[in-house]
Amino acid sequence: SYSTQQPVAQMIADALPLTLELASWAILIAFLGATLINSATFMKKLVDRLTAAISIVGITVPNFFLGLLLIYLFSVQLRWLPTTGWSPWSRGAGQHLIHMILPIITLTTFYFSSFTLVYKAEYQSVKGNLYIQAARSKGLSEARISYRHILPNSILPLITYAGLSLGQLVGGAVVTETVFSMPGMGRLVVEAISSRDFPVMLSVGMVIIVGVMILNLVADITYSLVNPLVRTSA
Repeated sequence: SYSTQQPVAQMIADALPLTLELASWAILIAFLGATLINSATFMKKLVDRLTAAISIVGITVPNFFLGLLLIYLFSVQLRWLPTTGWSPWSRGAGQHLIHMILPIITLTTFYFSSFTLVYKAEYQSVKGNLYIQAARSKGLSEARISYRHILPNSILPLITYAGLSLGQLVGGAVVTETVFSMPGMGRLVVEAISSRDFPVMLSVGMVIIVGVMILNLVADITYSLVNPLVRTSA
């Protein structure tokens, strides 16, 4: 590194775990929330209104503004959560998770909104198929039809979209980690750009590219496991 005179590999090794943890929580919560909540057709009106409101907020409101808004509400006004900073696991799981709540909410909101729109479109398409009508004619409940028949067949595009979201996630992490003063990959990129530290910028870019390739491979493998029709035979 030109600015710190440290090995770039060590700088990335120190910053990467925090970004991976933040990204993993955001993707996991957004993915499970978009699939399970939007499949709850037995309370359709409540779910539709709630998810529609969250989707509008998540897509239209920038990450930095949402983060500042959450800090003002939960940290300044209510004083429930810390304003900024980060606490490692060595200082206790409680303190670590408390510092992660607001960044996770900020980053998850956008992906929950995006996943919701993708999943709802596919859900409505699958919902009109003949085998769903046959399941209703057998007297199955709407909840069972939704979770046992519609969900497995409408989740496939969401798996692909989740794999492709890693590049967007890194961009969101840059803003989120900067707003909350978290020492992750996002903040490392911002500092490297500010100081024109080219070795750090190139190395981080290479790590991001490899990460995208690996996650896309995992998404393809998961897709084939979920949908046997796409499996290839020797």
